[in-house]
Amino acid sequence: MEAAGLNVEDELKVQSFSIRQMYLKLMTTLLRVGWRKLIYSNPSPPKWLFMGYLVVNGIVYSKDRLIKWGMDMDPLCQLRKGVAETINHLFFTCLVAAALWNKLLQWQGITRQCWD
Repeated sequence: MEAAGLNVEDELKVQSFSIRQMYLKLMTTLLRVGWRKLIYSNPSPPKWLFMGYLVVNGIVYSKDRLIKWGMDMDPLCQLRKGVAETINHLFFTCLVAAALWNKLLQWQGITRQCWD
């Protein structure tokens, strides 16, 4: 029987059990994601972290996603007509959203600009 990189022969060879060794053996099977520190080492409010998690995993209910599910709606962004509303557009390229994000950052005392 094999589980998380261990097999029966490995288990029979063990003379003493080490939590650290088991942890390291199990960790080798997990993939590290680039956005981990953005979400898990962030002092932001939980609502912001949850929204960030949804964005980095691409599961925000944007119009392009809802249309793929069969909903009948206008695919254009409500903030900037003429551009399709996608997660990438809403959070990274929309100039109106950038102005809103800049105001939000300023309100929170964060002195950095969003994209231009």
